[in-house]
Amino acid sequence: MNSLRNRTKLVFCLAIGMSAISLLYSCTYPKTETQPNPKAELVASLKGANVDGYTFAEQGDDKQEIVSLTNGAARDKIKLDKGTTNVVLNYSSVKDKRTNSSRTYKTEIVKTGNEVALVVTDIATGEVVTKDTFPPAQPHQPNGPTFNSLEECIADFNCRIRPAIQAEANRTCRAQRAGVTCCPPGGGTCTIVDFLITPTRRVCGLIGPVDDIEIVLSP
Repeated sequence: MNSLRNRTKLVFCLAIGMSAISLLYSCTYPKTETQPNPKAELVASLKGANVDGYTFAEQGDDKQEIVSLTNGAARDKIKLDKGTTNVVLNYSSVKDKRTNSSRTYKTEIVKTGNEVALVVTDIATGEVVTKDTFPPAQPHQPNGPTFNSLEECIADFNCRIRPAIQAEANRTCRAQRAGVTCCPPGGGTCTIVDFLITPTRRVCGLIGPVDDIEIVLSP
């Protein structure tokens, strides 16, 4: 009797075990989809460019999405020494929501001889999309103001000249370029500073990949 009872228990346990295994293998689990990583996708499209110290950002509206990496150097004065020919400011990928197509750009300051320009290039094709040359800084007049420091000269520019240029940037919704020559007292060596002044009006929307910048040209 005990033998029959033990056999019955064994058969019952085996049946339960087989049912559990059958249920385990019959379960279907939803496939996990890999979420897109906009930053990784942008870095991968840059053909090995070094983006250490760059800040990632996302923005957009109902027409386009923009992801960008901006050089930390753009937050301060950019110094172009005699041997420096270019400084990358920004990499950005712009997606057109209507066509579901994207283009990736490099924005940089390029110096050729005495000419300084803001250049935007399509990374995939190498095509120069825009090139905006900074106007030459006004030469220092013999009776013009002199300054004890570069910061003092820039402060004077921001007070006397910048407001009119800022107003024009806001009126046109386009970044404006300007230049000033900063000279110390006593006829010392002068320094040229170029400015890119971007609109501040909200209505201007997505006006470009970089904020205001100052470029100091070493004498």
